[in-house]
Amino acid sequence: MAKVTIRIHSDVEDCGATALNSISLIADALEDYCAYILGDQGKMKVFHQQMLRNAVQLLDIIVKMPDNHNELPYDGVEQLTAVARESNN
Repeated sequence: MAKVTIRIHSDVEDCGATALNSISLIADALEDYCAYILGDQGKMKVFHQQMLRNAVQLLDIIVKMPDNHNELPYDGVEQLTAVARESNN
């Protein structure tokens, strides 16, 4: 299992949880992909496809996040958390 460490301030860590999960999935698939470079081509293809799917998921999460404070309601943390949850569905 690949390990990715990104620190987010504890007050808003829920907002980034979905994106961090997606990044971890990409890292896991990358680790598996690299493990089979000299081996099974079929498994390499599966892990390559997994990286692509997780990258698209991450992009979807990022696109739905507001890009400035003006787009946030009074409680922006709740909005970002809702956006992250929506992206998981």
